[in-house]
Amino acid sequence: MLRPITVTAAICLAACLARASLPFETVFKGGPKFAALVAQADAWKSLPIGERTAAVGHALVGTPYKSYTLEIDDRIEAPSANLTGLDCWTFFEIALATGFLTGLFFTETAIVAAAYVLFLGVSFHGPDRWSNNPMEFGFFVDHFTFIAGLLFAAVHGPGRTLTLRWRAT
Repeated sequence: MLRPITVTAAICLAACLARASLPFETVFKGGPKFAALVAQADAWKSLPIGERTAAVGHALVGTPYKSYTLEIDDRIEAPSANLTGLDCWTFFEIALATGFLTGLFFTETAIVAAAYVLFLGVSFHGPDRWSNNPMEFGFFVDHFTFIAGLLFAAVHGPGRTLTLRWRAT
């Protein structure tokens, strides 16, 4: 019984590794600005979530507006972050990523991320699309697995490997 599971896991791992990807310097821009944000994160630890978000926004003052920051390749869809230029969605998503990676306001970030995933589910696969394509209902329902994971993480913390600097408080 263990052998078929091992073979299946190996095939899945090989498929994931063989998937096309983009170079790191393409999907992540603004390393020095990210390091500066992480360096300031301890000072933001005691602030309520609204003030923390404002503090991150204040730290990003001077970052120019840049449209289409998520459009980085015509063929490969890849998660990306660009701290050298922001639009409203990239600011929001980078704020979520910073919250997860620093771990200093992990619970609040996980709750906000769960609401965001619900928003994305309704926006891209909501009830107005179900009558034309029943598969859209399945795509919508798939978002709830991710939401459940985020809410579990909000209650139990990130574990030992998800964040760069998480400490139990």
